[in-house]
Amino acid sequence: MKVLRLLAQGMTEKAIAGQVGVSIATVGRHVNTIRDALGVEGLFAIGVVAAQRGLLD
Repeated sequence: MKVLRLLAQGMTEKAIAGQVGVSIATVGRHVNTIRDALGVEGLFAIGVVAAQRGLLD
């Protein structure tokens, strides 16, 4: 959920990796999993759909 929240704040995968303390590849895998779970394509859409579904509360 932390990666999802940081994405919704507009952070890049590189910035998230630095903040969370994991590799960029690990963040990328999380992003792909989140995209698949939400059924969206882009990073912006992740934040929009997550907010609409109340996942950022």
